[in-house]
Amino acid sequence: MADRRPLIEVDPDEAVRELLEHFEQAIEDLAMLVDSTNDAVRVAAITRRVEIVERRVLTLRELGLIPADWRRWRHGLEARELYGRLVGVLSRHPDVPASVVAELAAVIDEEPSAPTLTPVQPKEVAA
Repeated sequence: MADRRPLIEVDPDEAVRELLEHFEQAIEDLAMLVDSTNDAVRVAAITRRVEIVERRVLTLRELGLIPADWRRWRHGLEARELYGRLVGVLSRHPDVPASVVAELAAVIDEEPSAPTLTPVQPKEVAA
């Protein structure tokens, strides 16, 4: 019977951070080659740099750290900002019921925010 290899423990956040650091380092390294006097080196460095940037974007998208549908995400951000401004205006008018302002604010809070690797602290509830 063959010996089983031990399981490798991987911290997913650390692995992603390391991968992103490697992408950044490769992009920086290739940026230095763009200043080469050799045209072939310069063209290759530019081409490779673009490929790495594209791979980085695809990786971030696959990890859910950037939206797959940028246009839809952008429209969502703009709508969220508009709702926020609307709530601000309505809250300054005493004739608008507080329940309406609270309902609009709740709609804004329901929308997902941009993904991040940094843990988001839960909102504190006023006692």
